[in-house]
Amino acid sequence: MKKNFLLFICVLLCAALLAAALTACNDGDGTQTVTPGEDVSDCPGDTNDPDDTGQPSGGDQPGDVDTEPASLVFEKTDNGYSVTGYEGAPTVVVIPETYEGLPVMSIGQDAFAGCTGMTSVTIPDSVTSIGRTAFLSCTGLTTVTIPGSVTSIGEGAFTSCVKLVEVYNKSDLDIAAGSSDHGGVGYYAKHVYTEEGGSRITDTEDGFRFFYDGEQGYLMGYLGSKTEIALPAYFTACDGTLIEKYSIYEYAFGFCAGLVSVTIPDSVTSIGYATFFYCSSLTSVTIPNSVTSIGDHVFRDCSSLTSVTFKGTKAEWNAITKETGWNQNCPFTEVECSDGTVSV
Repeated sequence: MKKNFLLFICVLLCAALLAAALTACNDGDGTQTVTPGEDVSDCPGDTNDPDDTGQPSGGDQPGDVDTEPASLVFEKTDNGYSVTGYEGAPTVVVIPETYEGLPVMSIGQDAFAGCTGMTSVTIPDSVTSIGRTAFLSCTGLTTVTIPGSVTSIGEGAFTSCVKLVEVYNKSDLDIAAGSSDHGGVGYYAKHVYTEEGGSRITDTEDGFRFFYDGEQGYLMGYLGSKTEIALPAYFTACDGTLIEKYSIYEYAFGFCAGLVSVTIPDSVTSIGYATFFYCSSLTSVTIPNSVTSIGDHVFRDCSSLTSVTFKGTKAEWNAITKETGWNQNCPFTEVECSDGTVSV
């Protein structure tokens, strides 16, 4: 809960910082925009700013297929170029090693702040520094590689990257899981590794992203484009382990504006914090009786959610641990169980 509290406090600053970043994208001498390649993932993200509740926007966007590739904004420095911002709504960002024949040596302050749809960023070996709050509230980012060239990461560079569970550290920086040092890049991490081939992220053919920490499996999000989805019954981890029980990670589908319906299989044991937060088009959810806990804000502000079906009895539904605010600001007033309805 401490991390969740810190998240709520930190993202209150995101709107102001994002506004500053966007200004930097368009103003100032020596600033140029370029689209380096056509790297676009299957599921474009959104560009919502944090709302007035202090919650970060973000996550993957099922059904939203019109996003353009990232256009990066560069600014000339003494020895090369710095990435200072972006245009559009990028999901997969590839920063080039050089621009106009000179090295790209840094990622500037607030460069990608509020880029909530970003699911992947490639940082080249030419980059030596990552600026303050450079990736603030990039809530769709699940993994990042810090190249060996990086010698400094500014304060809060990865603050509120709530799904950043994996860090590949090729630098000499002492990056540790759970630490707020080095811009907090490892603060939310469950896995920090230094050797190639150490990733524990699995992307399935049907667009789901999973993480396995060696003991527990987590559904991190959805990279596909369908608006009506049934979650997988199982997945195979990178080490070949068949995972038949897993949890849905916090913010897994947060701000997925195109998501309409979700069927959760009986392999899911818990639904994490703010999993479906602000899924404004979500109308129906089916929950299995294997679920034992539902986190805070799971369905908060799902303004179209009118149908919740529980594949178990009323007694089993009542036995589930539900955090305060799990259904806040939702229109549904009852849950349909196998033996009747329960008012909520």
